[in-house]
Amino acid sequence: MVQLPGPFPSFFLLVIFCATVNGASSGLLWDQQFQTEVAGNAFSNTTWFVMSQQTITALDLSNGSTQWQLDLSSNPSLCPLSTYSEYCAFSYLAYNSYYGTLAVVVLQSGLFPSKVTALNGQTGKVVWQQGGPGGFQNVSGIAIGQNGELVLVSLSSQIEVLYGNTGEVFFTSPVDPSVTPYCGVDVNVQVDTYNTGIIVTTCGPYVFGWDPLTGDNLWSSTKQGTYLYGSNISPYSQVIATSSDSLIAFSITDFSTEWTWNVTTKAPYYPRSDAVFDLQNSNFVTLVDDGLSLVNFTLAGFTTDGNQEWLGPVVTYPPSGGYDAIPIWGPAGFYYWVPGLEQSSIWVFSENGNVAEQVQVDRFLQPLSADGSGVVYLIDSTLEYIAAVQTNPSS
Repeated sequence: MVQLPGPFPSFFLLVIFCATVNGASSGLLWDQQFQTEVAGNAFSNTTWFVMSQQTITALDLSNGSTQWQLDLSSNPSLCPLSTYSEYCAFSYLAYNSYYGTLAVVVLQSGLFPSKVTALNGQTGKVVWQQGGPGGFQNVSGIAIGQNGELVLVSLSSQIEVLYGNTGEVFFTSPVDPSVTPYCGVDVNVQVDTYNTGIIVTTCGPYVFGWDPLTGDNLWSSTKQGTYLYGSNISPYSQVIATSSDSLIAFSITDFSTEWTWNVTTKAPYYPRSDAVFDLQNSNFVTLVDDGLSLVNFTLAGFTTDGNQEWLGPVVTYPPSGGYDAIPIWGPAGFYYWVPGLEQSSIWVFSENGNVAEQVQVDRFLQPLSADGSGVVYLIDSTLEYIAAVQTNPSS
């Protein structure tokens, strides 16, 4: 078992540890323990950008060392406080590979709207900063477009697209509230960067498609009466969504149904996560369970035309742990999945569903990204600990 260290009082701790697991040199490369919750889902080819409410830290992917750090308290220009504003906090970030910048949303309390800032990904220096016309109100999701545009969605029913190099507003499109219901705190925003550039937003059980040039609403799942739990865009410009007992593939241009996989006729397992795509092959995986009180979870592999190809080993544990165990795909052609609660394994699946390797860990870690050399980057359930773990599925 790869023993991962427990909490420590310092801001972070760098530990180098390797082990031999299942005959291969696999194990912990480095880790860091933070004092506060962090979000860590922004990556460049060389850097992992980790965000807390007050700090952004850029970590070297190879060894976890800090490349640069930005603190709100020492950068007042990012958040000018006043009598109407009691605090500022980083709320969203996304790496813009088109321009090599990190897009950051700073939430301001009181009457002040959010600010959007682009940081140089290598240095952390401010490239541009925008408050938008009247400010960006209630930003609830961001994404990067085909040509480096920054797409913002707000809870006040508005979509805004900014030029990625300057932050100037390309267009602002109000959304009809009768079409788009209120959907809580976060909106999942994606852009079809493979083909059409169409903006897709997932808001609770509803999915919407937007014209990338005008912001016009092209289609809405509310019009079809389809109740969905999640969606993702395939490399073939499909929206593959999860309902209570089905996977449904919709055309991204008009939301017409292309195929449906139904649990009652195909398999005794129910889809429970967004589709995760292998970008080198025509297949994807999704998390499935059997619907029991002690849920049996596993991965199911599909081709992008809706045929189930394989079902992985079944792991049984309480539902509270299962729904966070979303798999990811790595450029090396393998899927990474951590299905446990406190003690578990990093399961490494090949594209045909075979278990290529298991790396034992002693805490619940959610995979966020993986590289072509089999290193997988993870965050734990407390959101205060991150780790880089070497796997060797091909050895």
